[in-house]
Amino acid sequence: MAGGPHIVRVEITSTSGEVFSQSRTVTMVKPGDFEFLDQFVANGRKTGSQIPFEQVQLDGVYIRDKDSQVRATVNLTYEWWSPFQQFKLQSSTLQFVYTPHQHLRDLR
Repeated sequence: MAGGPHIVRVEITSTSGEVFSQSRTVTMVKPGDFEFLDQFVANGRKTGSQIPFEQVQLDGVYIRDKDSQVRATVNLTYEWWSPFQQFKLQSSTLQFVYTPHQHLRDLR
């Protein structure tokens, strides 16, 4: 699924033929627009925490796409999700994409 907003629709038909349907908008956030990450290095660089709003901003997070091995640096915003007692990713801003010729030492 591509990053960005999507509409999810569920439709249920009872045995008597009665139909119930509901639609919701969901937003897919994909750091670096990568399908699956096999590396995520935050290096302890938390830039802000807004406790009243329960948000955490992480800047300069190093990520790598598992399939392509493309590397990138992103800024991430997480928000506390009370029903599940966990943080959920709210936004991802791409800062830099590394070419295959750049080595890990160039990232520090």
